[in-house]
Amino acid sequence: MSITPIVDTNGNLVNYLAIKEDITDRKHVEEEWVARESAEKAYQAKSIFLSNMSHEIRTPLNAIIGFAQVLDMDVSLSPDQRGYVRTINTSSRHLLDLINDILDLSKIEANKLVFAPSEFDFKGLLAY
Repeated sequence: MSITPIVDTNGNLVNYLAIKEDITDRKHVEEEWVARESAEKAYQAKSIFLSNMSHEIRTPLNAIIGFAQVLDMDVSLSPDQRGYVRTINTSSRHLLDLINDILDLSKIEANKLVFAPSEFDFKGLLAY
């Protein structure tokens, strides 16, 4: 809104001229733009976090898998101990698969996933 005083030839205030403009639509557009910018920044931060977290977890996890494989070759382990080592190995591999899936999801979101064609048993897949 803009208000302008109207004065007579002697400089006395005689009235006001008010001009109003409805800026509701402009405000909605501005709010949507701010919300979109905020969502995009949050999305980018999430993607960066997921990628960094996945890489940081994968390094020690690979060490755990490697040591579990070394322990699994130890002939002096009892059957119970061997079972524990295999549980560590299996659980670690499942966790690594999950982390790799998270990394793939981050790559998909960033349009950086490269597909590698491979052969598989389609009928077997359907039978599963």
